[in-house]
Amino acid sequence: MLEAPTSRKGVALRGKRLEYFTIAWNSLEGLIALVAGLLAGSISLVGFGIDSFIEVTSGAILLWRMTVDSEETTRERNERLSLRIVGDCFLALSAYIAYESVYDLAARRGHSLNGTFKAVKDVPLPLNDNFEAFVVFIPAFFACSH
Repeated sequence: MLEAPTSRKGVALRGKRLEYFTIAWNSLEGLIALVAGLLAGSISLVGFGIDSFIEVTSGAILLWRMTVDSEETTRERNERLSLRIVGDCFLALSAYIAYESVYDLAARRGHSLNGTFKAVKDVPLPLNDNFEAFVVFIPAFFACSH
């Protein structure tokens, strides 16, 4: 069994290696899900693919933060910027899901009750103090079930 590094530099190096692997894995996962979702016409699968690319963005930001972490004076600002970028990515994903869901409802495409319950389970809900984030997802509950 490998011994875990104990120095900050060793931990950071191991963390960077793991993050590179994670970025590669999520890129492949996202590409496969996005292509399959577009071919199948599945909002949920396309959303899953986009979510994988958001994870890639998050991983790239984490790698960037690891390179600037030693600068204590800018650490807090970098953290806020990182959270803002990832949060904006999730808002873009929710806008896509809401748009596609409303479009499907307006086009009256067939949806099953079972599929709707699966959609409720699959759509990510940011649980925070902003009620608006919840409202954005309501159309997705009823439409992204095909």
